Amino acid sequence: APDWSGPRTSAGAQPACHSGALAHPGSPSPVNPPLSDHPPAAMASPSTQGEGESFDAAQHAAAIGQKFVAAYYKGIFAEPQNQHNFYQAEDSYLSHAGDASEASAVVGRDAIQAHLSALSPRQRRTEIKELVCQAAPAGIVLQVTGWQQDWDTAARKFCQTFFLSRQGSGTQIYFVLVNDILRYILQDEPTAVPAAEADASASPAASAVEETTATDAVAPAEAEAEA
Repeated sequence: APDWSGPRTSAGAQPACHSGALAHPGSPSPVNPPLSDHPPAAMASPSTQGEGESFDAAQHAAAIGQKFVAAYYKGIFAEPQNQHNFYQAEDSYLSHAGDASEASAVVGRDAIQAHLSALSPRQRRTEIKELVCQAAPAGIVLQVTGWQQDWDTAARKFCQTFFLSRQGSGTQIYFVLVNDILRYILQDEPTAVPAAEADASASPAASAVEETTATDAVAPAEAEAEA
């Protein structure tokens, strides 16, 4: 198995963020301290914000997304017991594939902590293939794809979506994690369509062409017989 020590791209660098089809290379995300050193659920906005300036989420989405993703995936590997600190105290939602929250999201930081604590202990290693950051009216949407591996399972391809809600104003803007949806991408082969269903789904135009072709093929033989 790969010797992953935390979040990285396939080349080992910090994940770059893309906004739609536009790349935002920027600079590598900073190495974040352990989760226990972060204020609960808070991700600070860039320090370049000046007095009286309005906050442009589109301009800073990539930097904030990179910082959050680096801290989140490093945290679930190094300190999984503190993962709940990322979530907003109230009205935060977690829905992860493979446990009870997949069918019914867990709501609120305390409930999320209880839910995560009830799961088997794990150190989740993550290899990030792509990070997409997109500004939204009230925050930032992040979509992460790549591979994840728990302590005793094979690596699986995953897609995880986060919504970071913008809080505060002026120079006191920060972001909290409100939505967290994790799903694994199935690697099954596509199921073949039964022949009967395929015939039933054929278009009338295609059937007409087949019928005409069959008639044309028989016509010369009939004409020869009559002669």
